Amino acid sequence: MGRPVVNDVQTRRARLDELLNKKKKRPFSRQDVEQIIHYAPTSDGFEVPIYHFWKKNSGSDAGPAIVHIHGGGYFTSSAAYGAESLAAFISQTGVPMLSIDYRLAPENSFPVPLEDCWSGLNWVKSHAEILSIDPSRIAVIGERAGSGLAAGLTLLLRDRGFSPP
Repeated sequence: MGRPVVNDVQTRRARLDELLNKKKKRPFSRQDVEQIIHYAPTSDGFEVPIYHFWKKNSGSDAGPAIVHIHGGGYFTSSAAYGAESLAAFISQTGVPMLSIDYRLAPENSFPVPLEDCWSGLNWVKSHAEILSIDPSRIAVIGERAGSGLAAGLTLLLRDRGFSPP
């Protein structure tokens, strides 16, 4: 099995999915962390999934939260693959995380993934009260390709006057 041709996205996704399915895409093992998937509407009518993880019995007082953007080279992976590592972080810190499952390239070219992140973060902010999140204490992080989207999102937040900053 040689390397797939550079533009063979489907084969590359299939190989990575096979690898990740063997290692990560299974229910996380943390018994003290819960998960639900929310859906945030986008300006083009798509509903972007947001994987919400929180520590059980964490109380109802509004606190900080982290909006997470997964890696994958912009063309593969998903928020589901990071469940185990996010659950471990939440188990240790108690800080809830909401991982945005943005649409992938090349089917969805820039700025679609960034706009999905924008929609996801806006959804989190608008639902902060029912999620027990202090809207002034939302952090944005990303891994690998997600870090590029996180950086772009923070600039978009600044440019669009997101409040609180």
